[in-house]
Amino acid sequence: MSEKRGGVCFLLMVIASIAGSFAIGLAGFFYPWLYNLVPSSVISELLLLLPAVIMALLTPAGVSEMFALRRMPFKQGLLSAALIAAAFPVAVFCNSISTMFVDNTVLAMSDSILSEPFPVMVALIGVFGPLCEELCFRGYIFQNLKSGGKTAAAAVVSGILFGLIHMNLNQALYGVALGTIMAFAVAATGSLWSSIIMHVLLNSLEVAGMYLADYAKSLADTVPAIQEMMEAEQSEITAMDICIYGVIALIGITFCVLIIRKMRSVRMEAAKEVDGEEEGFLTESLREREEDPFYGSAQEEEDNSYAHVLPDDPQHMLRGDAITEAEFPSEGSLQDEKGSTGKIFSVPLIIGAVITIGYIAVIELLL
Repeated sequence: MSEKRGGVCFLLMVIASIAGSFAIGLAGFFYPWLYNLVPSSVISELLLLLPAVIMALLTPAGVSEMFALRRMPFKQGLLSAALIAAAFPVAVFCNSISTMFVDNTVLAMSDSILSEPFPVMVALIGVFGPLCEELCFRGYIFQNLKSGGKTAAAAVVSGILFGLIHMNLNQALYGVALGTIMAFAVAATGSLWSSIIMHVLLNSLEVAGMYLADYAKSLADTVPAIQEMMEAEQSEITAMDICIYGVIALIGITFCVLIIRKMRSVRMEAAKEVDGEEEGFLTESLREREEDPFYGSAQEEEDNSYAHVLPDDPQHMLRGDAITEAEFPSEGSLQDEKGSTGKIFSVPLIIGAVITIGYIAVIELLL
């Protein structure tokens, strides 16, 4: 596990995504069905996942390490649902800013989405897409980026990369915000399932909202009140709207911080219970604690009495997820992390980011 592996994975994802979009565009001339939303989306998500799978096969570490696929208490699932609810105003605020300059990408796709059966869209956009993207970004990329100990910086960078991979300015802006929040959730719970729950809920509810809006639109001709409401929603966003959204977003961020702190507290409680049964567990490294803005001094004092240090592994003190002996990092992974420079930005990551930014700029200018 290393920062460079995360950067290489992202670069391969960028190349696969751009090459795949051109390939689908060309192949569509001979096979028009490829232009349909379902096949094109499935191919795009699989192309995104493929580099992560290849890199995982080449990484000497366990699946739970590379993707953080660890069991999570039910309480953490409820907190994850609460966290995405708190983060939603942040996404609305970012979306309202971006739509002042570019079109709303999801809204532009609404006709294609609504032409498909509702269950198919929930399965594709609400479940399949989030699973692939979480395995890639909060899974392999984030776990590698934070291997140097800089969890907060890794969360922000992985969020930026998640936004960029959407390849359009509209989704990139709120993708960065949501991607960063979900990365902090994974860091707090120690499990990828937290961000999977968040992402699935967000996308599924968005799809459901589109179908409900379409149904409301069909009633607009017969119910004047609905027609007035829809006309008001379609009006241009004003500066006052942005200010209101901004205030609500700040309140949402405050709740996000509180919920993430609670997630960490729940994780530590679970770790103590496992420790009481004489099973080993790891918690956040000292360097990660120093960089984590959600880590409180009271919690730090509490953790000190439960600190366990892995033999010959001074970097990995105090990681809060309870684990069994079988889930300890592999020897190859520990050696890889020992050789880590502690830097988040690697050459492959920077190249991938530059290519993506250039691609977005060209697409936005052409369209």
